[in-house]
Amino acid sequence: MRRQKVLTAVALATMLVLVTVLPGLAQSTTKELSTNFTLVNLGAGSATGIVNYYKPDGSAWGDGEEYFTIADPGGQAIFRQYYPAGEQGNPNLTDGNGSVVVEADAPVAAVVQIQARGQDPTTNGAYSGFSGGDTQFYVPLAARQLTTASGMGNSQIIVQNAGTAAADVEID
Repeated sequence: MRRQKVLTAVALATMLVLVTVLPGLAQSTTKELSTNFTLVNLGAGSATGIVNYYKPDGSAWGDGEEYFTIADPGGQAIFRQYYPAGEQGNPNLTDGNGSVVVEADAPVAAVVQIQARGQDPTTNGAYSGFSGGDTQFYVPLAARQLTTASGMGNSQIIVQNAGTAAADVEID
């Protein structure tokens, strides 16, 4: 079977697990963020696969992987990184950020949800996963020291190398 890959979260913070981003980390936020991602089976039958978790340095994160089956076409699997360690979505992940690569034997789509918890009102956002890497991406909005109603706004841009060889990256 040909395995299809979905690179979940290339730009933006990929898997932010109940982390408070420190001011030294680009000062993108001081809020406590938590994430989950949803996989949707786009195939005509069952979809089985593996989720690989990576730290920013490319090493395995937590147990490094977990398997899934989405039985029905159109069915979903939700991976909640804020669940207790060892449950689906949190294979003993440590606090921090990282990324996910999903491999499946059928086409799947990925949507990532990010929530800033512990504030009133709770804010959240979402973005789609990518079906593969590329040599060039455009970011529609990047902020640096932007004054906002809730404080300072800065973008955090994270690039994931989808290949096996080292890559030189330039951000303009």
